[in-house]
Amino acid sequence: MLILARKSTELLVNRGKICHTQISIYEYGFELLFSTVGTLSFILILGVLGNYISQAIVFLLYFIPVRIAAGGYHAKSYGRCFMLTNTGGIICFSVSEFLWQINSIYLQIILLIGFVWACKYIWDNAPIIPSKYRGKTNRYRVNRRYAHNIVILEIAFVILLATRPNRFIFTAIITTYLVAIMMKIAKKGGDMIWIQYLHLLHGLSKKWQCQELASFLGDLAISQKCQKSC
Repeated sequence: MLILARKSTELLVNRGKICHTQISIYEYGFELLFSTVGTLSFILILGVLGNYISQAIVFLLYFIPVRIAAGGYHAKSYGRCFMLTNTGGIICFSVSEFLWQINSIYLQIILLIGFVWACKYIWDNAPIIPSKYRGKTNRYRVNRRYAHNIVILEIAFVILLATRPNRFIFTAIITTYLVAIMMKIAKKGGDMIWIQYLHLLHGLSKKWQCQELASFLGDLAISQKCQKSC
């Protein structure tokens, strides 16, 4: 990803589109762009391969807007972001499909109660910005207003979906749970959660050591913590 970002930036420099003082800014922008496009594309590919394309679209519609406005746990490397986002998507697809097969009135009531809790949590806590920065930027107030508007729209869409029960309502609700959980993780501190995730991967893939996984995913500090906890 970094190599691609550098090549793209070099192309703009060689064509005289940007000056040398802007290189670092454009490299970061290209990294963010390519990583985002790659992650979203992979989720859509998973949806196509698993015959979950409609659920994948609903997942992205419920995940991206509120995550941008409300914040939450953000991975410190693109590898970690890629793995966590796609794992979240797979969980949402699988769980929503499983719940759709059950589809009892009692399950729907429980899910709706949980959905109300998740929306309230997002409403009360968005955006997740460190307190020391809240007074130094107007982004806190702006993002809070955006997050509230998005929550209102998502609630309205769930109500619309509820008029004709289908599997998409389960995807929307589970995705909202995921966003609320990621916000809660950010408030609690996300490093130990990530270490537990690495342990899970280590258990599934014995040929990779836990610290090697962390190093591969681009975070030396987490690698050192993981090595101590293995």
